[in-house]
Amino acid sequence: MYREKFVEEGIVADVKDGIATIFVLEAGSCEECGAKIFCRPTDDKRKLSAKDPFGVKPGDKVSVAVRGRNVVAASSIIYGVPLILILAGVFLGMSFFSANKELYSSVLGLGLVALYLFIVYTVSKIKKESEALIPEIVFVSKAQLH
Repeated sequence: MYREKFVEEGIVADVKDGIATIFVLEAGSCEECGAKIFCRPTDDKRKLSAKDPFGVKPGDKVSVAVRGRNVVAASSIIYGVPLILILAGVFLGMSFFSANKELYSSVLGLGLVALYLFIVYTVSKIKKESEALIPEIVFVSKAQLH
C-alpha cells in the first residue's frame, strides 16, 4: 500500500489558491477505499481538495491521485499518534499517581490527546492545507460538464 496510488475521477467544483475542490464520482467501492480519509462527505457526494498543477476550471473532469504513503501518513496522524498518547498517558499515570490511579491516568491520556489534536488543528489552520499530504490532479479532461 505504501507505494500504491489511488486514482479517482471527479468534477471540479471550485479552485482557489492552487487548490481545487472536487466532487468525487463514486464508483461503488468507496467503503473499501483506503484513501477515503481524504474525502469529506457532503449530502450525497464526496468532496476532496487537491493540488492543481494544470489550472483547472469549475466543471472540468479530472483524475486525482492519492499516494499510498500519504494515506499511511494521514492514518498515522489521525489514529496512530492519539492511540500512542492515550497508552503513554495511562502507563505514565499508573506509575506516577498514588490515589485514584485509573481515573487520573485516563484523564492524563485523554489530556495528551486533546493537546495533540489542538496542536494539529492549529498548525493545519496556519498552513491551510498540508502540501505534503494533499492529493494531486494528474489528468484533466477539458470538456466542460454542466
